[in-house]
Amino acid sequence: MSCTVCLSPKANLECGICKEPVCKTCAQFLEDDSFSFLQKVPEELACSAYCSRCFDEKVAPQLAEYEATMEKARKVTVFLKNQSKESRIYKSLEAPITVDGCPDAKEALLRLAFFAVQANFNGLINVDISAKKFREGGYQNSIYSGIGTPTHIQNENSLRK
Repeated sequence: MSCTVCLSPKANLECGICKEPVCKTCAQFLEDDSFSFLQKVPEELACSAYCSRCFDEKVAPQLAEYEATMEKARKVTVFLKNQSKESRIYKSLEAPITVDGCPDAKEALLRLAFFAVQANFNGLINVDISAKKFREGGYQNSIYSGIGTPTHIQNENSLRK
């Protein structure tokens, strides 16, 4: 079995998409958590090693899109449940989004924002993050869940037009 990229006889890996043999030096690798915020990771992105052709054609564009979505999620405007005075001017036409099983409150909030951006919204209202304590061995840990309603929020520049 020789590598499809460099023709080295030591191709001990297999491309996750085309199933062609590829050596360790030519393989493109993805971290296990590269697409961790997606609700369902596509089968072609669930592999860890790719040949350079498949990575450039199929994986890299989806990774760039995921990173762009993540960047937009970091910029989502959030109104917590106790900020009802500020958030009551925004309509809540969508069903609330929920997340469960997050290791900390920041990740729960970022996951809510990520799902809102995927649904083409730029804001969250009535966000409530809660913690549930549990014992694991001799240690007490918390697991976080959250709920929030996605909405469209106009920024100051769009209000001036």
